[in-house]
Amino acid sequence: MSTNPAHGNAKEMLSYNGAHQRVRRVKGRASQHACVDGRGRMARHWSYNHQDPKQLWAIVTGFEVPYSTNPDFYEPRCYQCHHSFDKEHKAYSR
Repeated sequence: MSTNPAHGNAKEMLSYNGAHQRVRRVKGRASQHACVDGRGRMARHWSYNHQDPKQLWAIVTGFEVPYSTNPDFYEPRCYQCHHSFDKEHKAYSR
């Protein structure tokens, strides 16, 4: 088993989908949490907060998107806030 170059304590290199599965395994379902943006809605997605200095990139539905293999860099967000947050952070361009 190889070490993930992005996070030395990780046991394997994770794909975008694998990283999201890890977040759900560690933190539970996003729908069990309130949206971090404080609009009174329940979250729907785990949202990458764009803070990982060793972020990775993947092609998802035709767009290049950043992600992290570390669950600490994900926050619960409702659909509207997740979309707005990613748009503000230009998540779909590099």
